[in-house]
Amino acid sequence: GEECERRDGVECPVRADPEIARRLPDAQAYQLFRIAQEAVACALRQAGARRLSIVLDGDAEQVRLRVADDGRTPAELERVAQVRRLIGY
Repeated sequence: GEECERRDGVECPVRADPEIARRLPDAQAYQLFRIAQEAVACALRQAGARRLSIVLDGDAEQVRLRVADDGRTPAELERVAQVRRLIGY
């Protein structure tokens, strides 16, 4: 959250249910961290996102990690790639 904002100039609020975070085994917490890290990297690098949000929530039976961004969609990225190919860029 704050590191992403400071380093990349991107707004990135993080909301995590503290109870869920506490009960996760270390291995699962690490896996969720790496998934979120990769999702953020892709949103910044490929989609050109300027705003992200990360939410960790769930209930007694499941955990949800949601990473949302305002970057370009895969279809928009493909259109840009097509135009670049057409103009030889």
